Amino acid sequence: MQRIRTKLFLAAGLLALAAPAHAGIIPNGNYPGSGSGGTALSTVTNSSFINVDQVGKIFTSATAPAVIDTVYTDTPNSTVNAYLVPETVTNSTGQRLTSLTLELGTGTGTSFVLAPAGSQLQFLANNPPPTSSNLGNGVGGGTQTLTYSGGTGVAPGHTGNFLYGLDVPDVAGGHFTLREIATFTPLPVPEPSSVVLAGLGGLGLLGLALRRRSR
Repeated sequence: MQRIRTKLFLAAGLLALAAPAHAGIIPNGNYPGSGSGGTALSTVTNSSFINVDQVGKIFTSATAPAVIDTVYTDTPNSTVNAYLVPETVTNSTGQRLTSLTLELGTGTGTSFVLAPAGSQLQFLANNPPPTSSNLGNGVGGGTQTLTYSGGTGVAPGHTGNFLYGLDVPDVAGGHFTLREIATFTPLPVPEPSSVVLAGLGGLGLLGLALRRRSR
């Protein structure tokens, strides 16, 4: 009988180890975000197939660090919840947006703390792979930091599209933060010689117009 009990305890222990880790679910609703870089609004809709999060970011300041923090509510759930996140980023500054770094953690502003390496709160490497319309594909899937760079960037007054996935476990305190840090590059200034040539060309056209009038 003792051997049977021992086997039952071992079997129960193995089942516990093999059971899926608990994960958090983000309740439906709107989640505003803000920071030194601009504002955001995330609309979460949990469907029976996949959890979809529509995110819109508007960067209004190019001054580093241009940061937007969005805090999400996390409700404990007994199944793993992977979120698909289609996001639009609008550049309302006078400079070109050349990179976008996303971080997962807790807190906001100077109190933000990046989730530790190996945490189940992470960006997905696949399904879907992180992509963008104006920058290169995201690098860092499977970790707590995801970076988009390269490509043509997002020009002033334009909007870029991004797609990524993230896995949300049960988070202590019931909240986690998605931080986004944008890097901007000033637009090229015309060379002095180009400005002079343009000015001479304008004067030449003006002189030609005056000569035609005098005739």
